[in-house]
Amino acid sequence: MSVAGEQGDVSSITPERLKERSRELVRGWKAENIWNIDETGCFWKGLPEVSLNKKGSRCSGGKQSKQRNTLAFFVNAAGGKEDPIVIGQSERPRCFKTLKDVSRPYKCHYFANMKAWMNSDLMTDILTSLNRRLKLNQRKIILFMDNAPCHPGGLHDKLSNINIVVKVN
Repeated sequence: MSVAGEQGDVSSITPERLKERSRELVRGWKAENIWNIDETGCFWKGLPEVSLNKKGSRCSGGKQSKQRNTLAFFVNAAGGKEDPIVIGQSERPRCFKTLKDVSRPYKCHYFANMKAWMNSDLMTDILTSLNRRLKLNQRKIILFMDNAPCHPGGLHDKLSNINIVVKVN
């Protein structure tokens, strides 16, 4: 089984320096206004390449399925969370057919695109909507996000109530 991830993006900053920098960044912010967002992919039809079975036997299933969903989560330092974001391929998934609002199934925000991945346009829409909501509530947050390519860099000036900090892993 191969392991994929962001291991090539490891920062050269020492853990002590990273702790110090984090403390500097959040100084003056209440815990409920210190947020983080991260995404993960879920290959929901994927079979494992290894399993606990008899030596020499392989998992059946043939070609590995690429059908996936992407999940994104906003959490804050006080333990609070926002409704999850789910990105799938179908504009109107069959499992949502009885719902009145397909964009808000089961207390989630649902979006669709061809590969079921987060992209910069989608992230821009999500953050712009969040900024509007924060503005209505007269609330400002600091948002930590990683340096994934789907996280647009030019939003810093456009979001009045979100202070974006890009984490270097």
